[in-house]
Amino acid sequence: MMSRENILNNHLDFPGRSILAIGEKPSSRALFSMTLFQHTLFVYGGIKSDILGEMWCCKINDHDQPYKWVNVTKREKKLYQNYYIPNPRFGHTAVLHKDEIYIFGGRVKEGKPREDLITFNVHTFKFINETCFCKSEFSYRRHHIAE
Repeated sequence: MMSRENILNNHLDFPGRSILAIGEKPSSRALFSMTLFQHTLFVYGGIKSDILGEMWCCKINDHDQPYKWVNVTKREKKLYQNYYIPNPRFGHTAVLHKDEIYIFGGRVKEGKPREDLITFNVHTFKFINETCFCKSEFSYRRHHIAE
């Protein structure tokens, strides 16, 4: 079984084998989200010494080759001047539905809780919108889970 620590520290562990990461990779972090879409892992946010807000992805479909992480946020920002990046956060929840990752809640700078929903499209690699649930039946949450 893969652990979050192994994934972010260079190795994917499969029964009977360990696969090495090459190149740039996400820094070690806590309270981040990891979502699997087909054979691609997506890692978003978290906290280290600072609150992190980048989206990383890694294809894991060829188990005999080293895998490579891509900092999607950094790459897309270079390509598109108006690329929207939501506030960095930690302690949020992410869930996949069809081809979109929905990211809800968590905390941002100064520990301020969030009451918003971010949508990330796994094909276009774009954050689509940020919806505020302020003053609604949704209240901020942190360290929660979704299935």
